[in-house]
Amino acid sequence: MNYTYNWAVRGLWQRLLAVVMLMLGGYPVLAQSGPYGNEWIVPGQQYYKVQTVRDGLYRLDNAYLTQAGINGVNPSQFQLWRRGQQVAIYVGGNATTQDASTYIEFFGQGNDAKLDRGMYKRAQDQAQPYHSLYTDTAAYFLTWSSASQTKRMAQPVATAPGTAAPYWLRPELQVHGYLYADVDETAYLFQPWAEPGEGFFSGAMNTNGFTFPIGTEQRQNMAAGARLETRLVGSSKANHIVEVAIEQPSGTRRLLGAERFDNYASRKVSYALQPADVRPDGTIRVQIKPSNTAEGQRDIARISYFKVTYPQTARWIATRESRHFQSDSTLNAPAYYVLDSIPASVYGYDVTDPYAVQRITGTAATGAKRGFYFPSASASSSRRLLLADTEKPLVPVLPARRVNFLALQPTMANYIIVTSPVQMRPAGGVANPAQAYADYRASAAGGKFDVLMVTSQQLYDQFHYGEKSALALRQFALWMLTDKSREKFLLLLGKGYHVGEGFNGTYPRNMPGVEQVPTSTRSASDIFFTADWPNNNYTAGMATGRISASTPQQVVNYLNKLKEHEALGLEPWRKRAINLAGGANLTDYAEFNGYIDKYKQLIEAPCFGGEVVKTYRRSALGSVGSFPVGINISEELNKGLSMITYFGHGSTTTLDLDIGSVNDATKNYNNKGKYPVMFVNGCAAGNTFTPYATLCEDWVFTPDKGFVGFMCESGFGFSNDLNESQTLMYKLLLNDPAWYGKPVARVWNEVARRLQPIAQYSPSTASNLMCTIWQGDPALRLFSPAKPDLVVTNDSLHIPAAANGQPVLASAESFKLVINAGNLGSLCGAEKVDVCVTRKYPATSGRRDDAYSFSFTATQRDNTYTVDIPNTGDVFGENTFIVKLDCNNLIDELDETNNEAQLKYNFLRGGVTALTPTEFAIVPSGTVRLVGQSNLISTEPRLFDMELDTVPTFNSPLVQRNNTVSGRQLASWSATVPTVAGRDSVVWYWRLRLQTPQAEESNAWATSSFRVIPGSAGGWSQSHYGQLQRNTQQRVVVAAPNGRWSFTEADGGSGVVTSTLIGPAQQWTTLFHTVRTQENDSYTLRLLGVDATGATTVLNPNVTSRTYSLADVSATRYPYLQLQVVLRDTLSRTAPQLRQLLVTYQGVPEGVVRPDLATTDAYAAATLTRQAASGTLSFPVYFQNISTTDFGTPLKAEVTLRDAANRTSTTLVEYKGGVLKAGETAKIDVTANVVNLATGVVTGSVNVNPRLLPEQYYFNNQLVLPNFNVNNSSTPPTLDVAFDGQHILNGDIVSPSPLVTVQLQNNNLLRPVKEASNFSLFLVKPGESNATEVNMNSSAVAFMADSAKGMARIEYRPITALADGKYTLIAQGRDASGSTAGSQEYRVTFEVINESTITNVYPYPNPMTSKAKFVFTLTGAQVPRNMKIQILSLTGRVVREIMMAELGPLRIGNNISDYAWDGTDEFGDRLANGTYLYRVVLDDPNKDFQHRTTAGDKAFKKDWGKIVLLR
Repeated sequence: MNYTYNWAVRGLWQRLLAVVMLMLGGYPVLAQSGPYGNEWIVPGQQYYKVQTVRDGLYRLDNAYLTQAGINGVNPSQFQLWRRGQQVAIYVGGNATTQDASTYIEFFGQGNDAKLDRGMYKRAQDQAQPYHSLYTDTAAYFLTWSSASQTKRMAQPVATAPGTAAPYWLRPELQVHGYLYADVDETAYLFQPWAEPGEGFFSGAMNTNGFTFPIGTEQRQNMAAGARLETRLVGSSKANHIVEVAIEQPSGTRRLLGAERFDNYASRKVSYALQPADVRPDGTIRVQIKPSNTAEGQRDIARISYFKVTYPQTARWIATRESRHFQSDSTLNAPAYYVLDSIPASVYGYDVTDPYAVQRITGTAATGAKRGFYFPSASASSSRRLLLADTEKPLVPVLPARRVNFLALQPTMANYIIVTSPVQMRPAGGVANPAQAYADYRASAAGGKFDVLMVTSQQLYDQFHYGEKSALALRQFALWMLTDKSREKFLLLLGKGYHVGEGFNGTYPRNMPGVEQVPTSTRSASDIFFTADWPNNNYTAGMATGRISASTPQQVVNYLNKLKEHEALGLEPWRKRAINLAGGANLTDYAEFNGYIDKYKQLIEAPCFGGEVVKTYRRSALGSVGSFPVGINISEELNKGLSMITYFGHGSTTTLDLDIGSVNDATKNYNNKGKYPVMFVNGCAAGNTFTPYATLCEDWVFTPDKGFVGFMCESGFGFSNDLNESQTLMYKLLLNDPAWYGKPVARVWNEVARRLQPIAQYSPSTASNLMCTIWQGDPALRLFSPAKPDLVVTNDSLHIPAAANGQPVLASAESFKLVINAGNLGSLCGAEKVDVCVTRKYPATSGRRDDAYSFSFTATQRDNTYTVDIPNTGDVFGENTFIVKLDCNNLIDELDETNNEAQLKYNFLRGGVTALTPTEFAIVPSGTVRLVGQSNLISTEPRLFDMELDTVPTFNSPLVQRNNTVSGRQLASWSATVPTVAGRDSVVWYWRLRLQTPQAEESNAWATSSFRVIPGSAGGWSQSHYGQLQRNTQQRVVVAAPNGRWSFTEADGGSGVVTSTLIGPAQQWTTLFHTVRTQENDSYTLRLLGVDATGATTVLNPNVTSRTYSLADVSATRYPYLQLQVVLRDTLSRTAPQLRQLLVTYQGVPEGVVRPDLATTDAYAAATLTRQAASGTLSFPVYFQNISTTDFGTPLKAEVTLRDAANRTSTTLVEYKGGVLKAGETAKIDVTANVVNLATGVVTGSVNVNPRLLPEQYYFNNQLVLPNFNVNNSSTPPTLDVAFDGQHILNGDIVSPSPLVTVQLQNNNLLRPVKEASNFSLFLVKPGESNATEVNMNSSAVAFMADSAKGMARIEYRPITALADGKYTLIAQGRDASGSTAGSQEYRVTFEVINESTITNVYPYPNPMTSKAKFVFTLTGAQVPRNMKIQILSLTGRVVREIMMAELGPLRIGNNISDYAWDGTDEFGDRLANGTYLYRVVLDDPNKDFQHRTTAGDKAFKKDWGKIVLLR
């Protein structure tokens, strides 16, 4: 991104570091064994690794072989391999049997950089041929085989010429590879492959130049023909002009050349040397000086090596074991060299081809001389030659090591782990963490992958010829990708470092074992291993992730978190997210805020359908330009987040919106089991390839909290690239059905694939795609249920009040049904939801269900649908609404069982209802209590008309009328009916109405009937025409008033009478019926059972007995019965006469909520609002049993409150009075907590006996509360911190035992802070970096609170006095809901000085024009016992004494007196303008207080100061 990086080219190195002196130049390398580096290995054959570090003749004797476990091998079968090619060897001793005489000789080499060319996009970009990026150690593999041909050193025999060559050519190679040069061909843009000019070279040289001494064996003037070769490497963007010169011993600077090349290119140059160039000590001083000083040119260069080749007389040096040299092809003479005093054990070797070395036996010459003739040397080519004493061979430093090459096949795995033996060490109770990881991924819970785990060391051997290199991993991965049958995942399990990462000047290549799983160059990339980047394809071949663990314990920590994450279900928090928008200036704010807002839309859109619960914006935090700004995300994190998105500036350790360390106790991060993934769009936060702790590793590897995945660039990021890739990432990962639910790393690969066209011409895009690191498991997925999961609950349904704020009445033409539906799963595939609503009416109404259907668009996790439902016909009473989502079953869901919910709602009508006796009831005596109710409660008593008669027309001589019945809700009349002569039972009708109906009320009569049967046990009966007329009649009718039945159709001969519902009952007893028949008449009586849902079952299709026992009918299963009589006469067509239907049973009680019994303001909105301010509603609910049957137990009331956010709170309250007997009234004391309700209008109701106990009616059990207000403030609390009652600034001095007061002002009075645990207090002590938490339960902490004012505070005084030094206090407070006092904790630094001192006292201001206060500083534990300030005239007269009591309270630290001197004397008279003296007098007989020196002391003389009065 556009981030100003304070970067500078490394300065000139101050001293010449140790250089590698090699006596022989580079050797040509034959082609590798193949593209993957494993083609040379013969399966099943034994291999032993032999390592060498320098060039020379090596011998492996039998002791060396047997130490490695090599025994009994036929020496003729030995083979030696390097870099996939067999090396010619010489085998001495027993030729057929391995014994003590057996040995192997070979020409071994130290490592070079030739294989590093695979790290470069173009091989010609490699400017360092000698110094490897990874290791100085070369690897050889010793094996044996009878099946393949062995390779031995050729031993040519040729006649030596008579004349020896006059000299040989001596090469001196000086390699410079001690500093790493990383390259940004585009400014601040680093690629993961090695770029031109990248690698290990000398230090960087600017136009000051640098001189290199090169040692030779020459101690005199160098003969003609000597040459200097070097490679110059550009190290800046410039048109280089690099001068190469010799500083001759005479002081002359001889310019060899001024080489021109550009930027990071390199140039190999060669120059002839002169005899005068060599110094007496044999050194040559070569000056390299970049010299382009033109404006705009920053000429910086390096070198990779020097090679000096010079003629030298052939000679043997007795102290050496070998001599390296070259033949001179220009001599046109045989390569025959005669040396004096050379041992007979010395052999010659032509090592021009190190894989086909020739062994030359010396021949005796004159005297003690021996001659060596190398026949392959000719005039056409110079040969690289060696003389080596076979009695002084080199021996590998390390023993040979058996290498067990793995039996691998590309098809064997789809989940590949590359790790290190470090991660296989026991940790955290796990014997082998790396293996435990592999086992998990192979398990069903972990995905049931075919897992292959290998170590980097194994891959170095098997895929890179035993040499350490990141290319080993690349070649292995590419080999595995030759199988295209299935998708593969790659996990890099262990810490890696990019090759140029320094550890205090030391590179990973020089620290064996420190690197576990390597990475690329800078910028680091793990996609490097599988992408075809050499051909400009920046898409990984495998979904790749890295767990950059340094220790096996970190692997255990991450694995445990991964298991928790992948075992989660449909927890609602998994769709929560937060966004963070950084920036350094106003331009950044506008740009980055725009990106973050766009990501919010993508997060909240289908398929993911998440919720961005908070966005932290740098534009709203801190001041412009400050970096970083600390924030605390614990409130959101601890509640659970699925993802965090950041866009802003960053580094490896912090972001400009700094969330801090997950282990910072002051942050209170604690999100066990709720681990999000963080996407960071910024610079370098993904760079875990350093030796220093990083932000990413802190949050990913800390156990039981933090992150489970982290994605960010490892290098510099550019805002346009970051936004483009992040936008596409979210569109695929969160919105595209084809990619939703795929592993994060897999989706990133698709992002890279789609952005390929841009990356072809944009290096920054290529870097962004390659260098974005996924720190997490490669198969890890975001929360992405495979299917939708629609859910609706009973609490999510409600019918809002009518426009007048009152409950919807039965008379309303229509009303709204609100459905709050959720989708816990994928939103893809559920964009259109069919909703069906079934409306069930009261069972006693006999009305059929109504059905409605709707379709809605669902684009979010939570959706609110509002449907209009018509009200037609009689809907009075309790209606049940059954809502079913996806009612046509078109959506394939995770769970089909949570799509249905129901709502019960009482529709009251503006009139009256007859309650008891219930319709068609049987009463045992003529004294009966008639009870009805007004359906709308009145604040004032109402008058009712009530009538009683034996006919439904209420006009018989026996009619009784009562027009004096009064009540706010109930109308009750205890009446006595007369006995009618000659009748054992009589049917009575009764009715009631309102005398004066009001608006929304009806004056219609409510009519009911009962039958008096003296001594009966109760039940249901129809025996009068007015009662029988209430039944459903099909093709038959009963006449009034004679009660005669007849068929309604002229040609009809049958009809059906279906009774109203009978019940509910607690126990059924007997069925009686009377049907009178004549000739040809017949009938059938069917007994029907009706369950609680209204479903009907035929219990008996033909009841023939006039007295039929119902003992076997379960009232629990069938609380209602229904009778159906089929009347027939097909011949005469005279209907049978139905005279009586009667069922005896034990009935159920009937209760009525009696709000009229409460005080007039008990349920008033003002009362409820006032109570809500305390957090709890408290009021009585009266419930009267108006029946003759006792209620069962327990009797409960359900309190339902719905807040402004449509959230429902339900509380069950139990009646403590035991059995509610017939006629009694229960007082239920209701309490309901409103603490968690959203601020705003709350609706509510109390439903007594919410169908928990059987009851006649339920519609009149509900108390509807008026709308009231809740003020549950969500404003974060505020924090105030004081030391000894004072607010201090950073750096202030405080007492050693300060009283620290931390006060929390909580704006949510409903949820007061009640414990000290809501505070966090930390102290960073002098010399420490970690904060120590103060124990809130210790005796040093006192807690106090005033809930009414929303105030809580702690007082902390250290138990022991603080020692001298500078401290940091960190404080944070949280309200009862966990909200912190701001996103940043309070921090202040202070100083403690135990010594009692006082500074001079300074008047302020001085000069003074009206008043001046006095400023001074006290240290120590106590303020002075007494002190005063004396003001004197210049003549010494005291004009004013200011006593300590006047100054005001003193404190340890900085003091400004409350008192201000106004320039008057002791008598209040104004003093004249001028200069006055003053001093401080302390009452300090023990000299406890010392003077504290300050910079202002120069204004005092012998403790006297001056104050100037100017008016």
